[in-house]
Amino acid sequence: MTGPTRGRRPIRPTRRPRGQPTALPALASLGADGLAKLSAALLTLDPEGRFVSLDVEGGTVRYALEIIQHSEVFSFIGEEEPCRAYLVAWLCTEGGYLPANIELEKAYSIGRPKRGARLDILLKHPDGTTYSLIEVKSPAEYAVDADRFIEGQLFNIAPLEPGRRVLAYATVDVNGEPAPSALSIEYADRDAFASWVASGRPSAASLPVSYGQAVHEHLVKGGANDLRPDVPQVDLDRLRKRLHDVLWRGTTPDNDVYEHVVRLFLAKIYDEKTTDEGDRYRFQRHFTGVQPESAQATFDRVQDLYREAYERYLLNPGGAIAELDSRKFSPEQTAFVVELLQGIALTSTRSGDVLGGFFEGITREGFKQSKGLFFTHANIATFLVEALELGELAIQKAQSRAPYDERLPYIIDPSCGSGTFLITAMRRVTEHIEANRARISRNADVRDLLEEKAPVVHPNRWAKEFIFGIDDSDLLSIATKVNMVLHRDGSTHIYKADGVAALDRYADQRLKGRDPSDPAVYSKRVANSFDAVLSNPPFSITLVPSTIATLATSFELAADPNSENLFLERWYQLLKPGGRLGVVLPESFFATRENLNARLFLFDHFNVRAVVGIPRLAFEPWTPTKTSLLLAQKKTEAEERAWKDARIKYEVGAEAAQTTIKSLVARLSRDLTARRPMTPDQRAAVLDEIRTALAVLGIEGPADNDDLASAIPALAKTAKAASVAVLSVRRASLELDSEFLVLSVGQIGFKRTKRTEYDRPNDLFQAHSGTGAQRVRVLNLNKAVSQWSITTTPTDPADALSVLKAAGLWR
Repeated sequence: MTGPTRGRRPIRPTRRPRGQPTALPALASLGADGLAKLSAALLTLDPEGRFVSLDVEGGTVRYALEIIQHSEVFSFIGEEEPCRAYLVAWLCTEGGYLPANIELEKAYSIGRPKRGARLDILLKHPDGTTYSLIEVKSPAEYAVDADRFIEGQLFNIAPLEPGRRVLAYATVDVNGEPAPSALSIEYADRDAFASWVASGRPSAASLPVSYGQAVHEHLVKGGANDLRPDVPQVDLDRLRKRLHDVLWRGTTPDNDVYEHVVRLFLAKIYDEKTTDEGDRYRFQRHFTGVQPESAQATFDRVQDLYREAYERYLLNPGGAIAELDSRKFSPEQTAFVVELLQGIALTSTRSGDVLGGFFEGITREGFKQSKGLFFTHANIATFLVEALELGELAIQKAQSRAPYDERLPYIIDPSCGSGTFLITAMRRVTEHIEANRARISRNADVRDLLEEKAPVVHPNRWAKEFIFGIDDSDLLSIATKVNMVLHRDGSTHIYKADGVAALDRYADQRLKGRDPSDPAVYSKRVANSFDAVLSNPPFSITLVPSTIATLATSFELAADPNSENLFLERWYQLLKPGGRLGVVLPESFFATRENLNARLFLFDHFNVRAVVGIPRLAFEPWTPTKTSLLLAQKKTEAEERAWKDARIKYEVGAEAAQTTIKSLVARLSRDLTARRPMTPDQRAAVLDEIRTALAVLGIEGPADNDDLASAIPALAKTAKAASVAVLSVRRASLELDSEFLVLSVGQIGFKRTKRTEYDRPNDLFQAHSGTGAQRVRVLNLNKAVSQWSITTTPTDPADALSVLKAAGLWR
């Protein structure tokens, strides 16, 4: 026998003479009257059929979706299933167990030779560890050969369920008011049926309530029973799997489940931050003595907590709170998540990035992406962050003479999704500061900066001030805020807002717009606040005319129909001169006529550093859109003026050349019918003028005049169709030496389907984990199980990142 443990009420044993068979009360068959009585009692326990619906006349039963049925039961004959139905309803109500912690009909292979066995009821703790095994019998069968079933269906199965504590043999007694009748046994690790018999068959005559707790110890801020700041990776992996197995198996749409879980995370974060020392946390299941509160009471309190959290962190002036919805997600499901998470410290953890990885795993497994909404893979985000060299930029700024609040890079994603880019950027900057702390801290000025912004005990603290994210989705803005908190900072400036709203509508001063210094260069308001923009914006969303009219006050590209064009202009407005841009764009942006104005805007206002084409599978199966990665740097005002002057010069020249060609071709045509045709010298002079004008348009005419004359109809048509804008960009690029790299990558380290994700070769970068003989290549960062680092070989580039490093994009 195991003795009492802290916080539990041990089963009070009774003992029989050694070797005597188990004596149980002989109960009569239920019969029609007993079944009706049992059914009525079940309705009293569960009047809405939330946990169990039983039709004894029709012989059917239905269990709540949260209850895991390894073999689904619907119809039945006999009296055993109605007894189990009543006991399940009793466990979910009087017993204090949540339906998500109950499993039915779990199969086992036991004995020699192996034979199949099924357990009627398995009770689990919220974290998925086993608590109790229950074998159910009808009243008439309960006392008949009980030892055989206790040994065969309980003791023989128990070793296959690690952590089990109670074995129970149960039925329903309908003599008087229906109630459970049970023999419950505390099970020790080395117990077997024979040793239980030899010790006198100690047992209790009732089913355990609320995991056998004596006096429940609530979680108290700063108390003896506080939150756990250190949670091992293996425990978090088990909790994540438990969440997924229980919640993502019902009829509620997957993203509704994910949304509810994310909102509960936000409520818990707020609870941890606002609970006073010595007070009981609100984000936990409360008890009175040994009796837990109802799931509805837990839901109602957490709803209040969530409302406060939403109002504190996300509510825009005049906005409405998106509340928890008990119609989509039951109070029992909410209570299950609360019980699962309540003991873990989310905001005072010492587990580093472990909690962040836990949440990212929930996002990958629980959020069903679609063509309209999909997340950037860690490989793509890491490549762009590394290519922008944000770690090196942070060191440069820390050592600069800039004002104190400009000594680290301001980073923003105005369509941040679940925060992948921001998390990746925060991790990279922090790692680079840590790796170079000793080297750059050789004077008091830098030491003071790092002690305040990135102290050793809290190296991500800088992100609280320097990282910004915006998303118009209520769900994703919450997800990003939670994600940043679990990665130990950076959540302060995560906003639920439209990423292309007028700048003066944002409350944050760093997002506020100001009038441009030279309207001839750019005519709309700008923020000029950020050192880097990282983003994967929504593609090809066509704007309605009324929206275009509103946006025209803030965007020069408002008349263009595609959303990516507006985001390009927004990135320009946000960046400081010299700021760096690393973004995902559809390949069509670089080729189609409808994006021509946006491409001209790109060259007018950015120095393009590189375009990296990636395969179509990068965002499959949610969208077949082929994409490219753009790396660019916002021009200084002087560079913008120089570019605009050069482009206008070539536009004027090209337009004049087109006019000249049209006029001269018409002259040659009239000459064929003229009374006094041109002399050979005059004709040659006209052809030379045409040849010169074609050259201005980048069209090479034949050197021989006769050949040129015969080719004029086709050449004139080509000249008329030539894009003056494209030509002016080409000529300006040559004049101002504005070359850039164009790469194409065939393999990116992963391939995703709607069911799973596969590793593939990775031509983007080389990542490794481990050292020495244990050093291994990591292809897919989403599946990395240990710390990894990026290796580049600029002197002998074998991957895209090494090629970019060798080119020195940001020198």
